[in-house]
Amino acid sequence: MIENQKLYMQWWFWVIIGFMFVTVILVIAPYPDEETEHQLIECQESLNEWEDLWQESLNEWEDLWGDYEEAMYEYCELDPTNLLCENYQ
Repeated sequence: MIENQKLYMQWWFWVIIGFMFVTVILVIAPYPDEETEHQLIECQESLNEWEDLWQESLNEWEDLWGDYEEAMYEYCELDPTNLLCENYQ
């Protein structure tokens, strides 16, 4: 072995790191314990609730935007000289 050679330059170091990585990814990660699995389920339920709220808010916003555009078209029919009506004619 060369005297100045660092540990990360050794082939066996990377073999050990690779083995640890494969062990964690293939053996430990796919099988969470019950507490972690319960937390993941709660997190998914919370995300589903937020998604539903977001979808409701988006639907409300789309309805309001449609009402706004309809009102602007009606207003621009009454006063076409208004500068706001450039996009609604």
